Amino acid sequence: MKFQLRLVVAASLLIAFPGLAFFARGSAAQHDFDDERELREDSVVIEGWEFEDFDVKIPRFVRLKDNAIEMNGADWSDLISRLKDHDRNPFSIVHIGDSHLQADISTGYVRSQIQFDYGDAGRGLIVPLRLSRTNEPVDYYFKSQTPWSPLKFMSAHWSRAMGFTGASLTTSSPTAEITVGSRVTDTYSTFSDLSLFHDGDVEIESVTLDDGTRLDNPAVDHSSGSTRILLPKATGNATVRFRPLSGFSLYGAYLSGNRPGVFYNVIGNNGATYNSYNRVSSFGRGVASMDPDLIIVSLGTNEAFGNVDEARMIDQIDRLVSDLSRNNPGTQLLLVTPMECQRRSGKGYVVNSNVKTVRNIIVQYGKDHYIPVYDWYAMAGGDSASNKWISEGLYGKDRIHHTVKGYRVTGFMLYDALTKALK
Repeated sequence: MKFQLRLVVAASLLIAFPGLAFFARGSAAQHDFDDERELREDSVVIEGWEFEDFDVKIPRFVRLKDNAIEMNGADWSDLISRLKDHDRNPFSIVHIGDSHLQADISTGYVRSQIQFDYGDAGRGLIVPLRLSRTNEPVDYYFKSQTPWSPLKFMSAHWSRAMGFTGASLTTSSPTAEITVGSRVTDTYSTFSDLSLFHDGDVEIESVTLDDGTRLDNPAVDHSSGSTRILLPKATGNATVRFRPLSGFSLYGAYLSGNRPGVFYNVIGNNGATYNSYNRVSSFGRGVASMDPDLIIVSLGTNEAFGNVDEARMIDQIDRLVSDLSRNNPGTQLLLVTPMECQRRSGKGYVVNSNVKTVRNIIVQYGKDHYIPVYDWYAMAGGDSASNKWISEGLYGKDRIHHTVKGYRVTGFMLYDALTKALK
């Protein structure tokens, strides 16, 4: 389904999105902490989402540019060719970030627009965030009667391996079941190919489709780190019953429609930093399982709420970039800077000046390593932009996270930048 865009040049650009089927109503910034200790960045919780239309205003101070992505000497001609070949080979994007991505509001908009333009290959990666006791995007679900024991992504110590998705679920039950499905009432929300990402071994006993069809001997392909289940027909949800064997931990699932188009996969975790993902030993290999053509990294907000050591941050960026590049040869990278936000000071708020420092480090790293950069700090309005976003109702009460309207603005801007760069 396409969001029709209506641009009106006035005090702002008015962009109307008829038929928006999966975004939440109201503010995205209801906060609750996602760890035993206070995180530098609150979690984003979506309440009361409805199938409803929305209007979004793009303020004048937000900068629409033809060359919003600074290429820094990188050549995307091969990437553009791959995208043009999407009708034969699905094009895959993996977007990595923090709580700005976990709720999947801005990235959900990017996904819907790009998939309308080039085709919807499937939902792609979904993560059992709610079973991990944190907030989950609204357009898919994991359900289970099995008792699961989750790891907290931002815990200082992990008692077992953490998944590349930021989730890791184990169970002591000798048999388990889990249901995955889509809440979007659209033909293209169905899938006929389901993969489970996990550690250890698993025996699939049966799969039940949304129409009640039970497959007692489903076609299964086991490989290192995943189990692929080929379904005989498309379904909106599937209940998988299985026996978790030694060392089994569930990390997520992948839903494919086995059709042409684009996958837009998101890995977002509350409180995440570059170093958070460096702690996951299998991170680059896990990302490779989604066969990405383009990897987008949107991090830096959480680093700005600590003491920013330039040399240390460069090292952390380099470690993540090296891991992703080594495990995904031929894949293009795009770094995204954080935009200005604010922090508490006494009874009020002040601009968090560390964000600009982090932004400058990321911009310079991109230049030094010939990696394209989408400078969201500049695109969003640069210095003092946070006050303008607050006055427009685009920031939530914590002045770190956006409202739903604000996240749709960020989604439109990234979609616009990507579309122009990929043409």
